[in-house]
Amino acid sequence: MTDERTNSDGRRAGDVASPNLSADGRRGRLLDLIGTVLVCLVVLAGLDLAFRTSALRAVLDRESHYRLRALEYAKLDRPPDVVFLGDSRTLHSLDPVAAEQALAEAGLSLSAYNLGLSGAPPMAQLTLAGLALSREPPPRVVLLFVSPYMVSTRIDPTLSRESLHTLYGLRDLPWMVAAGARVEDILDVLTSNLFRALAYRGRLVRLVFDRQWPGPPAAMGVKGFLALGRVPPGVQADRARRRANGYRTELSRPAAAVGDEMLGYLDATLRRLQEAGVAVAVVNTTSASALLEIYGPDSIYDEYLARVRAVCAARGVPFHDHLRNPVTSDADFTDGDHMNGEGARNYTRFVVRNVVLPLLGAAPRARASGTAAAGPPSVGSFRVEPAPSVVPRGPTPGARPVTPDPAAPHPSPLPFPPERFDRGGPGGSRLARSPADASGTKPQA
Repeated sequence: MTDERTNSDGRRAGDVASPNLSADGRRGRLLDLIGTVLVCLVVLAGLDLAFRTSALRAVLDRESHYRLRALEYAKLDRPPDVVFLGDSRTLHSLDPVAAEQALAEAGLSLSAYNLGLSGAPPMAQLTLAGLALSREPPPRVVLLFVSPYMVSTRIDPTLSRESLHTLYGLRDLPWMVAAGARVEDILDVLTSNLFRALAYRGRLVRLVFDRQWPGPPAAMGVKGFLALGRVPPGVQADRARRRANGYRTELSRPAAAVGDEMLGYLDATLRRLQEAGVAVAVVNTTSASALLEIYGPDSIYDEYLARVRAVCAARGVPFHDHLRNPVTSDADFTDGDHMNGEGARNYTRFVVRNVVLPLLGAAPRARASGTAAAGPPSVGSFRVEPAPSVVPRGPTPGARPVTPDPAAPHPSPLPFPPERFDRGGPGGSRLARSPADASGTKPQA
C-alpha cells in the first residue's frame, strides 16, 4: 500500500517543486547571502573606523619612519620650494639647512626639505612625489637620487615594497597604472586604503603573537635630514667593506640583472612631476671607495647607468652622475653609503650650485679672478648625456664610468686613492680587489 498523503498545495509528498518555486528559493538564498555579506562588511567597516581613530594606530604611525614622514610633511607651515627624494643615502646626505644657505648666497630666499627614506626605490619615490605635490603651491624643484641596487632584480621585495601599504593612497593608483605596476600591487594599495587595518596587518600580527610592543617615535631630524656623527677612519673602512659585501647579491652578475619594474616607476615619477610644472633632475648617488669594487664590469652598474640615462633623456630630464665628484672623500662617510654631518653639508652645497641653481635658471656667484673662464663643463658641472637613438639594454661597450684609466688626467681629486686600480685588459682598467674583504651584513641604503 503506497503513501498517498498530499501537501497543503495538493502535491504528493516527494514531488519535485515547480520551476517557479525553485527560482524563488534560489533568490531567497541569494538575498540571505547578500545580507550576510553586507552585515559582515558593516562590522568590518565599523572595526576599521575604530582602528583608524584609535590610539593604537597613532602609536604605530609614530614608530614607522615611512608613515610618520607623510604625517610630518602634511604639518609643515608652508610647503618647501626644493625637495630631495631618495633612499637613506639621501636621508643622511642632503641637508636642507645647508641648501637654504647656499640658495641665499645666490640671492634666492627659498626653503628646502629632505623626503628621503631608508631603502626607498623609484616605487616609493612615485608616491613621495605625490606627497610633495599634495601641498599648494607645489615645489619648484625636485631632485630624485637613485642608486644601482634599486633597479636590480635581486632587490629585497620586503624593503622595496614597504611604501605600498605605508604611503600609497588612492590618488596614486592612476600613476601606478602608468608605471606598469603589477595587478597584485594595485589591489594591495586599493584594499589597504578601503580597509586601513589591512595596511597594518603584519605589524598587528607581530604585536599580538610575538609581543613586539610599539617602539619610540621614529627620528625625523631637521627638515627631514638625519645628521650622522663622524667616525674614526678604521671604523668607516670596516663598515664600508661590510656594506660592499652586502650589496654583492643585488649587483653581481649573472644572478642579478637590471629589471624593468623600477625603471617604469622612475619614468612615471618624472612624468608626474613634469605634468605638475616642477623642474626635476635625477642624480646618481655617491659612495665611499670600498663600494667601487662591486661597481665594476662584473656588476649591473654600467647597464644601470645606461638605462637610467635613457629614461631621463626620453623625458628631457637632466641626469647627473655624482659617484665621482670633487667634494667628497672617504672621510665624509660613516660607512660605504651614508655621510656624516660635515660631509653632508659640503655635498649639499655642491648639489645646489651644480644641480638646483641651473634648474631654477640661476647661476652660482661669479668665480674669483684668475680662475678658468666658462668653457666645456668640468667634472663639477656633470654634463648631461644626449639621448641615444636606441635605448640601451646592456653595458655600453668601452664605457666603464667606475673604472677610469688612472693614467688619464683628471681635473679634480678622486674620492678614492688611485692605487686601488691595476691595469686591466682590452676593456680598460679594473679595480684591484682588497684582500681584506670579508663577508658582511645585508645593507639597507
